[in-house]
Amino acid sequence: MHPTDPNLMASIDAEGVTMIRDLRAPLDPIAEIRYSTSDPIEIGCISFNRYSPDEIIISINNSINMYKIDGTYLQSASASNDVILGIQ
Repeated sequence: MHPTDPNLMASIDAEGVTMIRDLRAPLDPIAEIRYSTSDPIEIGCISFNRYSPDEIIISINNSINMYKIDGTYLQSASASNDVILGIQ
């Protein structure tokens, strides 16, 4: 759920498709964001940005992508387990 608008909800499926919906009109998604990769999707997580309520953060495998709620791409980052765990 969105931190400031309880009517907004996002979901992600096993194929990496994120749907953002307004629960007042759930059949018409606000945005559909497709993540394309040749690797199988092992883990996915979505989070609305508490500090910028019009942004959503989508993490799939080790890739982190930021979008506007309307689906506009903003930026991405990728991290290996070595970086995440601080291994040198």
